[in-house]
Amino acid sequence: MELMASTYLVFEIWITVTVLYMILTVPVSLSIQRLEVHLRKNMY
Repeated sequence: MELMASTYLVFEIWITVTVLYMILTVPVSLSIQRLEVHLRKNMY
């Protein structure tokens, strides 16, 4: 919030935060999905 108040770049900061969030969460989500498929195959 302080960065947005001092730079007035609200839209650009929210885009950066969104991109960083996606960079962190998408690979984790895909990894978990692959792990679930792998475990499901080995279960039977």
